[in-house]
Amino acid sequence: MEKQRDPKLVAQEILKSSAKDRNNQRVKMAGLALLLIAILTLIKGLIVGAELGFGENFYLGLVDVLVFTGLYFLSLKKPMTALITGLILYVVPHLYLAFLDPSGVLDGIVLKLILVVILAQGILAAMQLVKIKPKEIVDVLDDF
Repeated sequence: MEKQRDPKLVAQEILKSSAKDRNNQRVKMAGLALLLIAILTLIKGLIVGAELGFGENFYLGLVDVLVFTGLYFLSLKKPMTALITGLILYVVPHLYLAFLDPSGVLDGIVLKLILVVILAQGILAAMQLVKIKPKEIVDVLDDF
């Protein structure tokens, strides 16, 4: 005979799994935001480099591209570490440039804010996934 499960427990498991799926999607989207930052940095570097010459700033931009691409790949294995690092490396230079030249703050502000929000949501989702995992391990062990 098949043992009947409590409907409340089934509903809780469904809610827990949908929350986990939603958090996984947010973490993946935040990882893709890191890759988007790398791509946009590369495009900007190529455009500016073509106009002004490929000098020192172009090569520093390539370092940024490599760092954010690396953070994307790191986000696949250690999302919280990669997303926190990415958010810091994205926001701090923009704050510094805003301090030096306040007139440039509004350049691309909508995209910058969207990327910061996506990264912040990814960090929060990664934190919730860490909280969810120990309970899931206990649930799996209880089934044995």
